[in-house]
Amino acid sequence: MGSLIWLITGRCNMACPHCYASRLSGAPEMSTEECLRVIREAAELGVAYIGFAGGEPLLRPDLLQLMEEAVDLGVEVGVVTNGTLLTERVAERLARVEAHVTLSVDGDRATHESRRGPGSWRLVERAARSLRQAGFYLHTVTAVGSDNWSKVREGLEALEGLGVDVASLIPVMPAGRGASVAVSSREWLKAMLDAWEFSRESGIRVSFWCAPFAPRVLPVDSWSCRRSDTVDLDPSGNLLLCDVLDIRLSSVKGRSLAEAWREADSHPLSQRVSRPRLRGPCLSCPIREHCLGGCYARSLLAGQGPDGPDPLCPAASGGRS
Repeated sequence: MGSLIWLITGRCNMACPHCYASRLSGAPEMSTEECLRVIREAAELGVAYIGFAGGEPLLRPDLLQLMEEAVDLGVEVGVVTNGTLLTERVAERLARVEAHVTLSVDGDRATHESRRGPGSWRLVERAARSLRQAGFYLHTVTAVGSDNWSKVREGLEALEGLGVDVASLIPVMPAGRGASVAVSSREWLKAMLDAWEFSRESGIRVSFWCAPFAPRVLPVDSWSCRRSDTVDLDPSGNLLLCDVLDIRLSSVKGRSLAEAWREADSHPLSQRVSRPRLRGPCLSCPIREHCLGGCYARSLLAGQGPDGPDPLCPAASGGRS
């Protein structure tokens, strides 16, 4: 286990139409002491990084305490946040623990507010300003769905105006509320191409999350979560096959993190996704050993089983290759 992605809460102060974690909105949460125990055990196991997400992780009043505990034990920390609670004071505390902060932004002002409501862009501006003042480089993530894929360029122009250094794009996953605005293969390909073109014209760097097939169409790096040594943890302490899926492999409730990890790692589904039985276009793909069939969560959600191919891959969908 090298890292831990922790959906620390399912609660959120927004109701974004693309949110895959909305299914966890009522999930019971572990107490501060339970969370501290998991962090200490993670440090003992040599975990190098804990990324906190949600929901909106800053809704937990103990989040900064948990991050500080992890850093004191030699573990790097990060947080993905909508920025609504990211004041100057919070940014300063995040800077003290040298956290990796990723700000969720859905595009330009009009696009962002169409998802998150009037006035939400002002809070993005405040969060970006607070982070810059605290010495952060600005990193954002934009969830690309059927409602905003055609406006990626306008979104990147707006992010450049905010002083963003790195803009990541991630396809909306067909889970939770996201099922209603999930992006298609054609739409995601166009969004990637538009983002790459804008990056070459401007000073902003772009990256693509959850798209292990990206090197098939662009000269970019990517990674496959099938090779990952990351553990996904939900608010109740369940170890998930993926944070997008409600497939519980184990739990830290009533057992140590090490015991839960061993149980999850030896689960047949864990073994299967790391050693997929490739088929179809994947068998002849030049990057098959890197991509390994793409995102297994999308494959499972599409009813194709854990082996792929990734429904978003243009080679699998009959698009550009």
